[in-house]
Amino acid sequence: MRSAAQVGGPRAIAARMAALFLVSFPDTVRAMFGDRPPRPEAMTDFFAFVVRTEPEGVQLALAGDRIVGYAITLASMSRLSARAALTFAWVPWVVRFLGGRYGLSLGALPGIARSKVAFARSFRPGDRVAAQVLSLAVDPAWRGRGVARALLEGGLDYLRRQGAPRVKLEVLDDNTSACHLYETFGFRPVGEVPYGPRRWLILIKELATGPA
Repeated sequence: MRSAAQVGGPRAIAARMAALFLVSFPDTVRAMFGDRPPRPEAMTDFFAFVVRTEPEGVQLALAGDRIVGYAITLASMSRLSARAALTFAWVPWVVRFLGGRYGLSLGALPGIARSKVAFARSFRPGDRVAAQVLSLAVDPAWRGRGVARALLEGGLDYLRRQGAPRVKLEVLDDNTSACHLYETFGFRPVGEVPYGPRRWLILIKELATGPA
């Protein structure tokens, strides 16, 4: 396992991460965007921004020069959002979205906005956490080999070094393998958000206590 800071250029890494995301979560992508999933460029732009902003928080599993898994663990989501705002990183994203380069329609925005508001409301005041496991994906051909566990261990170690006392994540309730993995790491449920017939579970882990 290596961090993105040790591997190469942000754009090249992000493109491979975006492709892996779309392959790893086809049901989730379909549920969010319908039968017209976003083009890889949409995910690539965001992932490239994350890699440039917090490269040590991006853990990569490599097979040769191929990325077979990644974990994005960020010390502060609000800090990432503030950087995007202050550096105007969002401006080219909006231009590309309106120009149709992301393959998304304006009709997708209300559903995404409602989802974000629901997540924000689902947290009790005492459960608000800065650090987050934003995304963890493993190539389907490499699952069952301990790759996800190693990635998560690396990401949580990074957050401990940053002094993060707690970390949160969101996972669909029918993703049983991921739910089991997070349970073994000591994540506990603090809320949930309905998502059609499914539910997003909101989990939190205390980093100052418990095994690494």
